[in-house]
Amino acid sequence: MSAPPSTPSGDVAAYSARFALVKRRHVDLMRVCSDACRLAR
Repeated sequence: MSAPPSTPSGDVAAYSARFALVKRRHVDLMRVCSDACRLAR
């Protein structure tokens, strides 16, 4: 992921942090869903 040169580095850092946060939350959500599926069976 390369940002355009005109973008301030602060925006890039904030975007990267937000992307990592969403990704981690998505992994947690998938883990919860798989646990629920295992319990339901």
